[in-house]
Amino acid sequence: RWRGSLAGVGLAVTGGYVGAGAAKELSIVGVQQRVFNALNVFQVGAQASAYGFTVGAQYEHGDANFFWGNSMRGDRPMDQIFVGASYTAGPFTVGGNYVIMTNEGASRTTYGYNAANVLTRTPNAAGAALQHRVAWGVGGNYRLAPGLDLVAEFSSFTVAERGRDLDPQNAGVQDKSTTKVLIVGTRLAF
Repeated sequence: RWRGSLAGVGLAVTGGYVGAGAAKELSIVGVQQRVFNALNVFQVGAQASAYGFTVGAQYEHGDANFFWGNSMRGDRPMDQIFVGASYTAGPFTVGGNYVIMTNEGASRTTYGYNAANVLTRTPNAAGAALQHRVAWGVGGNYRLAPGLDLVAEFSSFTVAERGRDLDPQNAGVQDKSTTKVLIVGTRLAF
């Protein structure tokens, strides 16, 4: 991580890596097989602030599923882009952000054991979809006193995966689901 300034513009740059091994699958005859990818995710981000404005962006890429767990062998890598901006003038701050993530939806491979208790890989045509997660939000903040703010924010979050039923309670295939949230309240910080 690096922080500094250049000609009155505050700058911050960050980069990172998250990695972890993957547990092996243990068959019913005690043979271990690798079915998961190791967790390998890289990220880089930058932020600039000047004259009340702040803008930033971050990019992530690697072998992980949406929950930052191990993906299955053969699955697509995860990609995520996040951008945001805000403006502060006196006690008022307004801002917005946007994030898009693509990752493997239902796994493209099904694992099982054959009659000889050997681990087998079978293509899963129903799981060959790319999952998209898109979110955005806009909000504002008014500082009443040091440590006491009024806040309001509206956010939208959408999950879409072609051919996968994200809401089996309703008839048909609901392959897109959106949640919208409005928050109005106070913030007290010590």
